[in-house]
Amino acid sequence: MARKNAGTFTQTIQDEFNERKGRMGHKKRGRKNKFHAQIDDEDKKELDHVEASDQEELQIIKEQELEEEENMRKNVKKESKQQKEDAQARKKNAKDIALAKKEKDLLDAEKRKKA
Repeated sequence: MARKNAGTFTQTIQDEFNERKGRMGHKKRGRKNKFHAQIDDEDKKELDHVEASDQEELQIIKEQELEEEENMRKNVKKESKQQKEDAQARKKNAKDIALAKKEKDLLDAEKRKKA
């Protein structure tokens, strides 16, 4: 039953729409009394201009993205190099501390033996 009612309901809406459309009449296409071909040509020219400017903007954006990627790569390389240097310095420092501790232990052991 619901399907039958829905079909008639949508049919009446469509009929009302067609009736309104008929009452309003067919509007002429155009702007400022120009012919269809002129309007189409103007629209195409405007669209071409917009597309060209969009292409230029996209090219600029791509160049900026490439520069950003390059800068990021450089920064990553710098950071990894700095981290490696820091790690080497910590290893060297740890070795120096270990050697100093061993020497101190040896000196302490020799002092105990003498005493």
